[in-house]
Amino acid sequence: MELQMRGYYSTAARQIGAGSLEALLLDARSVEPRGELEKIGGSACYVLDADTEYGKYVLWIDPVHGYNVARVEETKRNGDLYGQYRLPWSGNEKKTSVQTTRFQQTDYVWVPTECEFRGESKSGNGPTKTLIRHKRVEVILNPDFEALASFLPDDVQEGARAELHTAPDGPFGDKTDWGVWKNGRFVPSAEEREAAARRYAKAGDLVDDLTVKTLDGKRFRLYDHRGKVVLLHFLAPGSDSTVGLPGLKKWYDGLEDYREHFVMISLSLDDREAPVRRHVKKHSLRWPHACVGSNSSIAADYGVTGVPEFIFIGPDGKIIPSDETSVMTILKWLQAGGIRSGPQPQVRVPTTRFG
Repeated sequence: MELQMRGYYSTAARQIGAGSLEALLLDARSVEPRGELEKIGGSACYVLDADTEYGKYVLWIDPVHGYNVARVEETKRNGDLYGQYRLPWSGNEKKTSVQTTRFQQTDYVWVPTECEFRGESKSGNGPTKTLIRHKRVEVILNPDFEALASFLPDDVQEGARAELHTAPDGPFGDKTDWGVWKNGRFVPSAEEREAAARRYAKAGDLVDDLTVKTLDGKRFRLYDHRGKVVLLHFLAPGSDSTVGLPGLKKWYDGLEDYREHFVMISLSLDDREAPVRRHVKKHSLRWPHACVGSNSSIAADYGVTGVPEFIFIGPDGKIIPSDETSVMTILKWLQAGGIRSGPQPQVRVPTTRFG
């Protein structure tokens, strides 16, 4: 909830799986102001309706409390992005709202201190509802970390890699820097910045090999499938990763004619196989599944910060965009003879909806 109070939601930022509302509005297909003010918590607020790749958003902006966002409603439907990747939701719907219930003025700056999160989703597993209340017990602007003894010299190992997340001046603009911990201080490092950029897989990156044991006892090695399109589907049964599963099954079944050129495996972040086996049996899933655990280095290598996550790998071993146009373009090229029919098609960042 801390991210939402600071104006961050489920968009495409790689490091934390969330992006600022500012970036969301700048990249929106359309943003329309409503003609009249509407009250939230007693304050008359400006209202914006935004249509984005990540769903539809309604924002209530409170001029009385420093133009902070007093309420946000988010609706995701078929084809909307979830995190960085897009797959069919097949009629499923996910609605969330975050409303600030209390503001506090500190040094003449209005800061949200309490909020209420409500979520509702409909999927093949039935409807779910969520209610979470979040409260900040203390707000200190521009704190003196040394005076507050926020970090003790022996809290962090000398020379350890470190990330510094700087709080924004307003609800937008969070910044992250990478460095090392030296003499009880964070020291920025260009080398660590470059290393951090390499740690997060993205379209165009050449992936390393991986080997896992599937639930049926077989070995799955990624490099054994060079020359094909491979989908790595990260999930955790019982979580939101089952949202859109009926659509995923339908899409997989629809690739029967391309089975020679396409491989899919689901990698569960569960530590035990039993829930994964029940999940596979309950939904009659026909593709391989493997249990890699909650501390999976595989998930970390691909920058997976939440589930579901979908990583498509092209026949050349490089990550490709996850929209249907890109995937089907390469599958059709392979079906036509691959390199014998011409160079591998160049695909770009997704511009069309998956499904």
